[in-house]
Amino acid sequence: MRGLKFTFFILLFIFGFKAYCQPSVIGTSAFNHPTFSTYSLNTLGKLKQYRAICNVSVTAGNAKWLFCRGTGASPIYSPKWNPFSGTHSIPSFDSIINPSLTNGSARYNAATHAGNQGVDGYLPALVSGRYYTFNVGDNSSTNNYMAVWETTFNPVNILSTTQSPGVVCSNGDSITISVLTSSSPNTAEKIYLRYTRDSSFSPSFLVQLSFSGSTGSAKIPVLNSGDTIRYYLFSSVLNTSQLAPSGVVSETNCDMSTLAMNNNSNNNFRFIISSAPSPTSSFSAGAACVGVATSFTNSSSINSGSITTSNWAYGDTGTGSGSGISNSTHTYASTGNYQVILTVTSNNGCQKSSNQTIQVNPKPTTNGLLPH
Repeated sequence: MRGLKFTFFILLFIFGFKAYCQPSVIGTSAFNHPTFSTYSLNTLGKLKQYRAICNVSVTAGNAKWLFCRGTGASPIYSPKWNPFSGTHSIPSFDSIINPSLTNGSARYNAATHAGNQGVDGYLPALVSGRYYTFNVGDNSSTNNYMAVWETTFNPVNILSTTQSPGVVCSNGDSITISVLTSSSPNTAEKIYLRYTRDSSFSPSFLVQLSFSGSTGSAKIPVLNSGDTIRYYLFSSVLNTSQLAPSGVVSETNCDMSTLAMNNNSNNNFRFIISSAPSPTSSFSAGAACVGVATSFTNSSSINSGSITTSNWAYGDTGTGSGSGISNSTHTYASTGNYQVILTVTSNNGCQKSSNQTIQVNPKPTTNGLLPH
């Protein structure tokens, strides 16, 4: 028993110390210069982040920064992540800083490293009223990538995420991920969905959300049966080609360019693609005229199991539903082209949609001659 306790203590020490040694504090005079203050970093998966508004404009090379461990209230300055020596500013705002390319970066400095604790880094000119987002990696005993993003706006928070359909089946509908943000995103903000079939997010895929006001959505295509799909949402000012050069998503680029993130409290969102059979959705429409009920014939099917519900969206504001493979009618108030969508759901919760555009014509009139 003593041996087991000793082994447990050693493992706890090793792994606990590793997590404890990750950057957890930003020290800087960027926000209330010349006051140097320390703040606890927010943990967003592998990313550590802090953002605040600058209250005093500062000329280049005067505002300081460093990363260390501990908490904002009780920082621990061994080790630190800052330049090794000399007087160095980060190369620029709005860029991802590779510590192997410049001394003005988050380099690992411990008492055992070159016998010193490094020196404070400096920042380019700061503008009062702008927001500065500090990002740094989570390496515990090596150099870290970092970035400082300067924005004229306060980035939105990604408040909530919903998924439709709730049950995801192979050969079924693609998955719509919808989000609600704290306000309408600035025109420079792009909200991305990053998803993967692998727990290490390698490879992963990016989809930019489309927004209307403070609500946005994107789709994940249905992949293989049995796959576990993981995803999270983040915002950035970079475009897709910058986040995924040559079409390959860069984890470093995504993390370091993040302004805000919703990753389900660092657990990521996930769902499993069911092997249950999906139905086939199909329908036909009769002649469509204004003010006359248009008939829709449901010809959907399923190989095994049963279709339990049929839901219609008629392309205007109208909707309809019924149990099983049910037909429907709808009366249009105006002429025009309308996209009609039929979504059928099986007894296993698998759903499939089909759509077609119908043309609604004017109601015909008669101009017969009066009899003599």
